[in-house]
Amino acid sequence: MAQEMHSSAKIELEITKRPERLSGHPLVEKFSAYLYLLCLISSSSLFGTTATWNLDAAGDWNVNGNWTPATFPNAIDDTANFLNVITAPRTISLGTGAQNITIGTLNIDSGQAYTIQSGLAGNTLIFDVSAGSAVLSVTTVNGSATHSITAPITLNDTLSITTSTPTTTILGTIQGGGGITKAGAGLLEFSGTSSNTYTGLTTISAGNLLLNKTAGINAIAGDVQIGGGLLLGAADQIANTSTVTILGGTWDLQGFAETIGTLNFNTGGPLTQGGATLTLASAGTALSMTNRVISGPIALTGGGAIVFNPALNGTAFILDSIDLGTNITTFDIADGTNPTDMSVNGFISNGGITKIGAGRLRFLGTSPNTYTGLTTVSLGTLLLNKTAGINAISGDVLINGGSLLLGAADQISNTSTVTILSSTWDLQSNAETISELIFN
Repeated sequence: MAQEMHSSAKIELEITKRPERLSGHPLVEKFSAYLYLLCLISSSSLFGTTATWNLDAAGDWNVNGNWTPATFPNAIDDTANFLNVITAPRTISLGTGAQNITIGTLNIDSGQAYTIQSGLAGNTLIFDVSAGSAVLSVTTVNGSATHSITAPITLNDTLSITTSTPTTTILGTIQGGGGITKAGAGLLEFSGTSSNTYTGLTTISAGNLLLNKTAGINAIAGDVQIGGGLLLGAADQIANTSTVTILGGTWDLQGFAETIGTLNFNTGGPLTQGGATLTLASAGTALSMTNRVISGPIALTGGGAIVFNPALNGTAFILDSIDLGTNITTFDIADGTNPTDMSVNGFISNGGITKIGAGRLRFLGTSPNTYTGLTTVSLGTLLLNKTAGINAISGDVLINGGSLLLGAADQISNTSTVTILSSTWDLQSNAETISELIFN
């Protein structure tokens, strides 16, 4: 019926948009009036019905008498309201028998806590709308309480969750092809022991999203965009293939290790790790950052590149260790306006490095880099500027199109071979000891 009404509305619009071609014809005018009246009569079914829970007790969703008006909401675009009728915490079951519930909007506003559960195992709360996003709104006009949904949730569309209360908890699994947008200043928590499998984008626009499932259980299976705050309450909450983009917000690992595919650190921050390692598993781009700061340890397991994005100019800083695994990692450093575009102040272990991009990469700090794979400078500049006598490079070096600079003495291992195929090596008046120089 909704599809028929959409079609009718489109016909009505097409008719009224072409008065010069169609106006005045009696059949067209009668047809237009009929369609307009039909749309008005059918508007309630087109946009769903609204019902409000009226029982000050635990009860079943699928009982008509528990709602005002006396028909329980269970259709695309329907709205369910749980307001201040309860005087103590109450549990609402979707049904004691087999009963999935479909709605477009769920509004909760109560000074006492609501818990929405399955009832019979397998009963699911389905969010589905005919257009736009489904809505879960938790507000505090009638008081503040911690509300929970323990029933499984299926997203047929993107679900916009606005939370004003201190905490709203979803313990049930979230599945489906839709995404989630978190808005409002309150805290939204994903917890429980089963993985969320929904594949749409998770966008945190405001407030905080706490991922607190059992360690190793995915709270998020898709990509994440952070404009508010993302918190970890346990280790390994995000899929290893996910791309996390920090775009004006903050991400706090709170001391819990996490593995994702790619980190795009564009604006905002900080990224707070609390000593925990952030592992980047992508084989494409593992890390892309503007002039941001990463202060904790990172590990690259898929051989993906580290990229400097010069959109904001400035310098990108990696202050702690980088473990390259067994791979040759590309540092693609574009040329911004600062003398140094990316500075690695911690130590680099394992693997090897290929420097590309027209910008300058600097190795700084007081701890030696211990990776022993080949360092290739193919484009731009690699500046070795650790404390004098501290190895910035422990393996062999190939200068083939880029430039190698020394910012202090004795930056390369005494056992290394340096090969110059093209471009330059400038010691800048700093003494250096190596095993062999091949100058082709």
